[in-house]
Amino acid sequence: MDVKWTSEQKKVIDLRDRDILVSAAAGSGKTAVLVERIVNRICVDNPPVDIDRMLVVTFTKAAAAEMRERVSRAIDSLKEQKPDDENLQRQSTLVHNALITTIDSFCLFVVQNNFAQLNLDPDFRIGDQAELKLMLKDALAQVFEDNYAREDNEAFINLIDTYSKGRNDSAVRQMVEDIYYKAGSSSWPRKWMNSLLRLYDIKSAKQLEDSEIIKEIVDYSRVLLEEAVQELTMAKDLASATPGLEKYALTLSEDIALFDGMTDVTGYVGMQEFLNKISFGRIAVIRKFDGDEKKKERVKSMRDAAKKKVDGIKQKYFGMSIELMYEQLERQRPFVKELIRLSLEFYDAMEAVKTRKRVFDFSDIEHFALRILVDEQTLKPTETAREFSKHFEEIMIDEYQDSNQVQEDILTAISREHQGAGNMFMVGDVKQSIYSFRQAMPSIFLERRHSFPEYQRELNQYPAYLILDKNFRSRETVTDTINFVFSQIMSPQAGDVAYEGKELLVPGAQYPDYDKCQTQLDIIDLAAVQDETEDETTTVLESRHIANTIQQMVKESFLVTENGEQRPVKYGDFCILLRSANKHAPDYAKELEKYGIPAWADTHNGFFRTVEVAVMLSLLRVIDNPLQDIPFASVLMSPIYGFTVDDMAQMRGNERKQPLYLACKSFGKQNQQATAFLEDLEQYRTMAATMPADRLLNYIYQKSGYLNMVQTMTHGESR
Repeated sequence: MDVKWTSEQKKVIDLRDRDILVSAAAGSGKTAVLVERIVNRICVDNPPVDIDRMLVVTFTKAAAAEMRERVSRAIDSLKEQKPDDENLQRQSTLVHNALITTIDSFCLFVVQNNFAQLNLDPDFRIGDQAELKLMLKDALAQVFEDNYAREDNEAFINLIDTYSKGRNDSAVRQMVEDIYYKAGSSSWPRKWMNSLLRLYDIKSAKQLEDSEIIKEIVDYSRVLLEEAVQELTMAKDLASATPGLEKYALTLSEDIALFDGMTDVTGYVGMQEFLNKISFGRIAVIRKFDGDEKKKERVKSMRDAAKKKVDGIKQKYFGMSIELMYEQLERQRPFVKELIRLSLEFYDAMEAVKTRKRVFDFSDIEHFALRILVDEQTLKPTETAREFSKHFEEIMIDEYQDSNQVQEDILTAISREHQGAGNMFMVGDVKQSIYSFRQAMPSIFLERRHSFPEYQRELNQYPAYLILDKNFRSRETVTDTINFVFSQIMSPQAGDVAYEGKELLVPGAQYPDYDKCQTQLDIIDLAAVQDETEDETTTVLESRHIANTIQQMVKESFLVTENGEQRPVKYGDFCILLRSANKHAPDYAKELEKYGIPAWADTHNGFFRTVEVAVMLSLLRVIDNPLQDIPFASVLMSPIYGFTVDDMAQMRGNERKQPLYLACKSFGKQNQQATAFLEDLEQYRTMAATMPADRLLNYIYQKSGYLNMVQTMTHGESR
């Protein structure tokens, strides 16, 4: 059955040969649209484009594999309709070598094919994080040791003495390390580090006040003050609506009046003078109040929060005059200059160590690719970049909001933008940018969004941006709730975008009417359950509440929709999203299983804590040293050997002071089960002396039948 595309989706699929930016909301069918666009380009366009002349960049390897699989299936489907079509046969062959890949893999491809331009040994590899961390610590230690040993190290010693505690220089080392990592997200790290000195080149207090950083401080402070006014206004509205709090409302009106004229304030000195004039009076005293005490306390706490915010702005940003700030800047200049020199020295040392060991990380590979594709002096594409530009008919970038500046410069260099003929197709949603901690820069997406006009067919104006705002995944009650929450908390200052207008989710899915599908907010009053749950954590209480909710919905045969048909809900239909899944998910799953709800937590750092892995680790520890009582007991009581608590008590018997291993040997004289275990253990220990770990593990799995046991557990295949 042919897919019915919306008019906006059709535009995204059909627009050609221009730079196009697509803002695609959650659930908007973005991946399906991208696949359709690729298939149309290689199979429908006249003339068609070979798929190996397209570069498709995704954020993860899994997304790249899924995209390739979808494109391949679409080609196979068309081949069934036109088995003799030569172009389809050609694309079916080329798709396996097509560059549908991550940016890391593409950069690696560029470097591996042009390593000679950098005099790079082709026999390099990507190091793991632990190995690279050790290299960094060793290189950093060597740089500091060399600087301590230098004769002309007065500036270095002054830096250490000023910013270190006692005889510990770890604070300065951490600063150097932080600068190193931050520099890695810039296109030209050495230039970026040198640019940090520009602020300290200021020659007067007036020049400092006119600098960009001071202007940003003033603008940011104004935003914070506007938030304080909003908090005071909400407190006043609550007080006005609560009988008996009229005096509070009057005080709050006077507070709000203190901020009159704020929009006219300019400059650091002007903002400082304005803030110094703000002085909150004491809140009115209300005697014999018999109204809602909780609302009264809420009004007071909201006012206190606003006052605290204003005081924080005064102390943090405007606690000194611009002249005193300039004096401090002058005193700090030699320390900053030395810190940057030290950071540059460390950067060079790390590059030398990595080159000598032929071990790099993906950030290094990105910078190598950039040096191959962009001339550092002119910042123009190199001949290699122009060759790529001729080859790629289109460059498609998924999750564009999570690009960083290095990646942006690389992909721009191989595009046809410098020729005046755009061929970049960028898709993303700044509202879903979550990788700032990995140096992602959603500002890149926003800059293009603000510089591109919205696409209008009649104007035929390029470059342009389009919006896919319809959500085909969720009910209207879900999208309405999301819109309500994020329209309150998301703004250009907090979230980089105003959540309004075309940023709102538009429900596009059709679901049968069902009055029970409402958003529900449950608040657990810990005070109300404190007596009976004194020793239980919030995690346990929340997971127990969720378990009761799930049980109730299953019991009442709550209806869900699958493939257009309604059916009673099953346990597998529920998903619990947590802020820190790795930390809390195993505890939630454990509590749910107590209530008879099959649950599974998909975590990373909990891998070694899972039953199936923990048992095998314990067995390996016992093979290495059988005198470890806890691993020894864990193996005996595991599904492999099945010793009961009574068996363990009987084994201990009169051997309470001996290691469990020796107690088991004595017990084996009268117990066949213990004898069998000891025979297995002796065999495993003999084989471990001569056999590689992987073959030993495989042998244990085969002999014990443990893999079959694990598969009988809940989620056996995943385990």
